[in-house]
Amino acid sequence: MKWQNRGHEFDGLGAYFQEHADIYIYTDEGYAHTLAAALTFLKREIRLIDPSVNQAEGSRVPLREVLGRPEGKLVLIPIGYPDPDGIRRTLEDGGYQWNRNLFWSPDFMDRFLPVYALYVADILYFPSLSFLSTTVCNLNCEKCLIFKPYAKTMRHRELGELEREVDQVFSCVDYIGLIHVSGGEPFLYPHLAELLAYIDGNYRDQIGTLGTVTNCSVIPDEKLCRALLDHRIFVELDDYTAAVPSLAEPLQKIRETMETHQISFKINHPVTWIDAFPPRQPYQLLGDEELMERFRRCANPFMELRNGRLYSCNYMGYAVTAGLIPDCLEDVYCLDGFSPVREKRRELLEFRMKFNQRGYVEFCKYCNGFPGINPAVVVPAEQAAGLLHWDMPQDRPMEE
Repeated sequence: MKWQNRGHEFDGLGAYFQEHADIYIYTDEGYAHTLAAALTFLKREIRLIDPSVNQAEGSRVPLREVLGRPEGKLVLIPIGYPDPDGIRRTLEDGGYQWNRNLFWSPDFMDRFLPVYALYVADILYFPSLSFLSTTVCNLNCEKCLIFKPYAKTMRHRELGELEREVDQVFSCVDYIGLIHVSGGEPFLYPHLAELLAYIDGNYRDQIGTLGTVTNCSVIPDEKLCRALLDHRIFVELDDYTAAVPSLAEPLQKIRETMETHQISFKINHPVTWIDAFPPRQPYQLLGDEELMERFRRCANPFMELRNGRLYSCNYMGYAVTAGLIPDCLEDVYCLDGFSPVREKRRELLEFRMKFNQRGYVEFCKYCNGFPGINPAVVVPAEQAAGLLHWDMPQDRPMEE
């Protein structure tokens, strides 16, 4: 969206949340408690609506206590709860307004919680933030999501450089739900253990989940395994064996390694990737209004940190890194010299929620977009030229 009233775009919604600040979760036992735990950074009491109780018991309250009494309350419905539509209708009949003080919990966490956190609790909250530790990878995916086939150089980033960027972002932002150390292939980054230790040791109380990901081509050594365990890192194992069958054996070994070391992990089985680039239409011919509409409907929720700049679209950052397009200062938020006054904190919140100077980013002129506007998908990890090995690559220079 294009800034119209910079630093004040959410004043109306924020004022509403200030008047409806008491959070209730319609109980779903395990998930309700998980959701409540994710909201503890707000330092506010979270109540659970339990239709099985007749009177308040600790944090649990009966349904009749909230029906017809929406004043001051905000209710979240866990998306996995049986008959969520029926619960929604019951609460709407009881005076609650959808997407005002009644929400599906995933929508609230992604789209509304940042506004609530800043205006109610004075906490500048980002749902997630990722950055590339390295662009080096030992796969050559034709539709690589960081556009590796188009990059002229690949490099590991300096550890001190990344530490300074982490310091900088946490001098501006109070709490981040997910910090994602990405790549390239992060397990090839020689300083991954040290980087994770630095983030955990300095900022863990400002992070919900600290995680990384691997394409399961590199079996972590003992040093990295110890770091993953000691610093409570959540590891995502991407299963690309359908496209690269040779990854089946290392995937199994990595899984066993994670289990042996009691490292928290999950295995992703992606069915498709988006086909983001090259463009299938001449989007660069669109006018500003059309590009703004594409950006709004694209609704990519992810952003990236690089060189002290926040990119509201992570693919814009990846495209700049790969050399597909030049950097555009109109599309980034520079953290240098950030002042933590109220208006600047609200301005940074707005940028995280996809406001910027033009209402779109330069890469909108070349990107097919996120699934909101782009139905085209491809087979994940389909190789352009087979599996590459990166001991000392000869066909592409490595920048030190």
